[in-house]
Amino acid sequence: MSDTELTRDVLVELFTKYHGHAAVSKAQLAHRFALVDAFAIKPGDRVLELGCGQGDCTAALAQHVGPNGHVTAVDPAPAGYGSPLTVHEAQDLLSTDPHLGARITWIRDAPISYLSANTEEKWDVAVLAQCLWYFASPTVIRDTLRALVGRVKRVAIAEFALNTKEERAVPHVLAALTQGALAVFDPTNTSNIRTCIGPEIIKTLASEAGLKLVEERLVTPAQEYQDAGWEIGAVRDEGFGKSIDTLIPDERARAYVHTMRRATLDARDRLQGKPRSMDVWVALFDV
Repeated sequence: MSDTELTRDVLVELFTKYHGHAAVSKAQLAHRFALVDAFAIKPGDRVLELGCGQGDCTAALAQHVGPNGHVTAVDPAPAGYGSPLTVHEAQDLLSTDPHLGARITWIRDAPISYLSANTEEKWDVAVLAQCLWYFASPTVIRDTLRALVGRVKRVAIAEFALNTKEERAVPHVLAALTQGALAVFDPTNTSNIRTCIGPEIIKTLASEAGLKLVEERLVTPAQEYQDAGWEIGAVRDEGFGKSIDTLIPDERARAYVHTMRRATLDARDRLQGKPRSMDVWVALFDV
């Protein structure tokens, strides 16, 4: 068995601990490798990954850069965040992997705070893989991208496209927009979707930060990729409906978000079979 095959087998076992099902784990891992391919990461690259979370994409990056590369993985999540494994339980598992552990440095800090405190270090590429929706606001995203200028040669961004030609992905689009609408009224929101923005706004923020768009494309996740189910489930949860009534004081806004929630659930119910995740937009920028 080659080094690459062994590493992928280890990663599938790890992802199974994340998600509890081997097929799901393989789909999540395959998606991360598809993103890394789209990012044009090279063997030997020094990568700064912002918003690494449990390390799903970090693992794919670390394998791809090889023994001569390195990944600095930054995330502000507290030690107990995440399920079924917390962020730091998952990161610790990756650190013990004989092939990947030495290639990864984990940093618990907000991206812009880390960049401000470490002004001398530079990398070949900065990666933000499906993490922008966790940021507090568009301004924070723009300022984080601006802080990368002079520190990296290029920036690779992936985020859900908020658009689809596939009917089965419509409920996922609606679920994301519904969660984003509620998050506007909840300054303490810690859900997966806090700042729900699409490619055009991201490109505008990147341009304002001084980045130059070089290439963009779509990556379509496999049917087994689970984000659609998770996000629709969050909207469907009874507590989400109660939060709309609790957090939104204006009756028109409250009715609007309730209507979005209903549209999400109706779109899901119309489908015969499982909904699927929407496309992921990938963009490469020069700095």
